Amino acid sequence: WKQKNLDFRAMDASESPTKRGTKRKSAAEATQIVQFLKEVDGYTPTIPEEVTRYYLQLGGAATEDATITKLVSLATDKFIADIVHEA
Repeated sequence: WKQKNLDFRAMDASESPTKRGTKRKSAAEATQIVQFLKEVDGYTPTIPEEVTRYYLQLGGAATEDATITKLVSLATDKFIADIVHEA
């Protein structure tokens, strides 16, 4: 039986080596998500946000969060672009 070389100095008592690697990956993913959301804030959708908000409300998913509205607008733009591209 060989003991693995593990660095336990950076871990607290509740962490295992597997969890530590997951935390690093989660931190990198969180950084990517934050960067993506910053880019979404600067995005001007093809369909006006008022129209997106109206249809969200009509569908029972009303929100006042501008980021959510922009994300739905971005997904809608992608959907429309895919349809136009296939036509």
